[in-house]
Amino acid sequence: MLALLLASAGSRAADPEQTAPPAQPAAPSGQSVPAPRHARHPSAKDRLDERVRSLTKALDLSPAQQAQLRKLLLQQRDEIKGVWDDASIPASDRIGATQAISERTADRIRALLNDEQKKKYGPPPPQRPPRPDSSTVEKWMNPTKPH
Repeated sequence: MLALLLASAGSRAADPEQTAPPAQPAAPSGQSVPAPRHARHPSAKDRLDERVRSLTKALDLSPAQQAQLRKLLLQQRDEIKGVWDDASIPASDRIGATQAISERTADRIRALLNDEQKKKYGPPPPQRPPRPDSSTVEKWMNPTKPH
């Protein structure tokens, strides 16, 4: 199979029309052609790597702490994805569940920090009681019903 792939790749390499990149439309003078969408938005892995780098720099994390942080952030991402992929959870509950997962992750991150790092990371935010008169996501998503 590999030989077949190599052979077909070799035959295409001989044909300059098949190896040339597709022509990009010319941009008006002074303007650049925008990057493809996939090039403009970092992947989930890139965003996670950037968050680890940013917290490592801000908190001066050790390699062991970086590994633990990466594990916690991956776990957070998987938990949040599970919440949003679960059609049995109402939309309004997904927001609260996502916030709870994020707060739990922040507490776990604080637990792996030393006292100096905790000062830089900051204290947990104060708990706010829910507002009983606030609109729910369901109300917002269903504008045909009066609020």
